[in-house]
Amino acid sequence: MARRKDHQEVLNYLEALDRVPEFANREPFTVDDLLEIHGIVTKETLDNPQDEGVLRDRQVR
Repeated sequence: MARRKDHQEVLNYLEALDRVPEFANREPFTVDDLLEIHGIVTKETLDNPQDEGVLRDRQVR
């Protein structure tokens, strides 16, 4: 059985895919648009929710 986090990741990817047409129509496509997608894809899946939809400000360990 899938863990909750794995299930949430699938739901997030489906939401992001549903919104592809919306993002495709944005011109110019900006860093903020990319971060919005990142926020959708990582929602409720990261150890630190403050990392959702933002640029990394520290090294990955």
